[in-house]
Amino acid sequence: VKAMYKNVLQKPLQEKNLACTTDLWRDDYLQRYYLDFTAFWIDEDWNLQHGLLHCRYFDYESKTGENIWKELEKVYEAYNLSIGDTPVTTDGGSNIKAALYDEARYPCLAHATNIVLETAWNETKNNNSDFHLFCTSVSDLRTFVVQSGNIQHHLPKTLKGISGTRPWRSYYLIHESIQHSYEKLRFILEKKREDDRLYRINKHLLDDIVKLMENFVAIFDILEFSFKPTLQNLEIQKTLDSKYWPSITRMHWVATFLDPSLKYLLFVEEKKYRDLQMKEILKDIQLLASSFDVKDFISENEGEDEQIRIKRKKTVDPFEKFRENKSPKPPNLMDMVKDERDNYLQAAVNMKQFDNNPLKYWKQNREDYPMLSIISRQILVIQASSSESERHFSAGGAIVSETRSRLSPENVESLIVLRETYVNNMWSNDEQFSKIES
Repeated sequence: VKAMYKNVLQKPLQEKNLACTTDLWRDDYLQRYYLDFTAFWIDEDWNLQHGLLHCRYFDYESKTGENIWKELEKVYEAYNLSIGDTPVTTDGGSNIKAALYDEARYPCLAHATNIVLETAWNETKNNNSDFHLFCTSVSDLRTFVVQSGNIQHHLPKTLKGISGTRPWRSYYLIHESIQHSYEKLRFILEKKREDDRLYRINKHLLDDIVKLMENFVAIFDILEFSFKPTLQNLEIQKTLDSKYWPSITRMHWVATFLDPSLKYLLFVEEKKYRDLQMKEILKDIQLLASSFDVKDFISENEGEDEQIRIKRKKTVDPFEKFRENKSPKPPNLMDMVKDERDNYLQAAVNMKQFDNNPLKYWKQNREDYPMLSIISRQILVIQASSSESERHFSAGGAIVSETRSRLSPENVESLIVLRETYVNNMWSNDEQFSKIES
């Protein structure tokens, strides 16, 4: 599997079209920590791919930034990743931030959104006695149902608990499961003469919370895509608390611009601020394009015309200075980038024909906007959240169960990596194996 991924990642590494996510996970039985490292790349057909490169037992007593980097450095070296130049999306933990201090680290927007929700939820709970009673009653009901042992299987939807791997979904899942099973719960609890546990929960408030949190489910669904670009989905920050702002970087603005449905930044209500961001985005794009060779973007005919013009300059021509003033200037890379940007902004587009997937748009328009299309591959591969790593933790939780709690760390890693390789259909390609063997 390692040899296969090293082979697959060669071209994305050359094109700087690779990004990663990483996180730590602890099993519930032996309390062992594992470090996950997942790579994302855009293939030649403009599909976003991903693969789990590493889910190794974290054999350090302390989860310091220094120790985490020691383990991450092994992954970088094993897969020839560029240190300091490989984008990595992580949560906001101080240890992981310290580990990747010198790296191109991007904050997980799902975690940032969860912090906003958690902060607002707890402040309301502390300042409002009715809401505090509501939360306590919900918790008591869930505890009673679980401990009773003869209620859950009678419900149309089992009452959910807090998600350990993706806590941001818990606010919706917990309350929606009660709402969905409300009538059946009432019937069962009345028989047990425990219906007061349900009646303590304000039904109108329950319905309102489910309706509110349902909006965030759509946001998290977008942020957690692993087969579609996610970094451009920052426009949701306008609806969130100021705690979200520190998570927004220049790359988020560029990624947003590279999604044709968001390129005008119309979600920014203040025109002056929107215009400022547009100017900054152009600077960012020009900076990203500064490593390009202008010759790669000049057609053969343009090149021939330029050569002819240069040759003619060697002949004696009394009007040479006048001709020079009127002759077209040699192509300038920054001007070419600006022209592409202007043409891109002027072009009308219906993203429904591209399934709202910007990669499909750039695949079809890569010849019209050659530089922007290359930049789009480098930017849109960066993940907005580390949710794929969180999904691996869910898989790990299923593997390290009560009956398999004595699995060695090596076997746990092998099972998780092989499972993800199979799920992502990465080892069904005979051509890949023939390349590896050769």
